Amino acid sequence: MFSSITRHDVCRTTRHALHSLRYDGSFLLEFLKHPATVGSIWPSGTALSKRLVEAVPGTGDGLIIDLGAGSGPVSGWLLRSGVQAGRIIAIDSLAGFARHFAARCPGVEFVVGDARELGSLLDRIAPGRKVSAIISSLPLRAFPAQLARAIVEEAGAVTRERGGVFVQFSYALWMRYPLARYGLTPDTASVVWKNLPPARVEVYTARDSAPARTPVRSKPHRQRIAQTMAYGLRHAKCRKGCFSIKRTLSTAPKKRLCRFFG
Repeated sequence: MFSSITRHDVCRTTRHALHSLRYDGSFLLEFLKHPATVGSIWPSGTALSKRLVEAVPGTGDGLIIDLGAGSGPVSGWLLRSGVQAGRIIAIDSLAGFARHFAARCPGVEFVVGDARELGSLLDRIAPGRKVSAIISSLPLRAFPAQLARAIVEEAGAVTRERGGVFVQFSYALWMRYPLARYGLTPDTASVVWKNLPPARVEVYTARDSAPARTPVRSKPHRQRIAQTMAYGLRHAKCRKGCFSIKRTLSTAPKKRLCRFFG
C-alpha cells in the first residue's frame, strides 16, 4: 500500500502543506475565528484537490458546486483542469474567504450561504441548470449529527432533482461510506496518501427516493466502550484464560477483555 510513496513524496507534500499555510493566511485566520466550522488549519492540498476534481464526471456541462469552498483550492484546480468559470459555483458560510477566493479564482461566483439551503440557493442563482457534481470540503465529522445529516440530505435532494454526484473527503480512513445512512448510494472510493494528512475521497449518487426521516440518536457504541473500559480497568490484573471473576458486563466477552487488558 505504501510502496509507491517515497521520501521525496513525503517531503514534497509537507512542503506544499506548509507553503499553503504560509501563503493562505486567510484560511488560518478563519480557522482561529471559527475552528469548528473550518475544521482544519490549512486548505486541501494539491493532491487532494486534484483527486476531488477527478471524481467529477467528464461528460456534460452541468454545474460543479464547490461546497465549503474556503479560499478556493478545489475551484482553483477546476480552473487549472480546463473547467470554465461559469460552470463553478463556490458556496461557503464564511464571508471572510471571499476576497482571497476572488483573487485565486477570478470569474468564479462565490456565494455566502448555508449548505442546508443549497436547493434554494441554486434556485435563486442558477434556476433550472443541471448539476454535474457537488464537491464537499465540509468537515462533516466535526459537525453535530443533526447538522451533518441536514447538509447531506439537502445535497442528496439536489442531485436527485438536478443530477450529478456527491463527492466528500474525510481524514477518517477507517470509515467506509458513512454517508450512506443519510440516503446516498456509495459509488467509488480512494485514499490520497500524498495529502497531509492522508484523506479518503468517496463518491456517492443519490437514491431514487428520499430516505425516511428518523431521529439521529447519540452513538450507542460510546456508552458500551466506556462500560468496557471500566470493566477492563477493574480487572486489569486478570490474565488470559481467567474465568473466575464474576461477569459484571453481560455484553462484553470476558476472554476478549482479558486478552486486551492482560
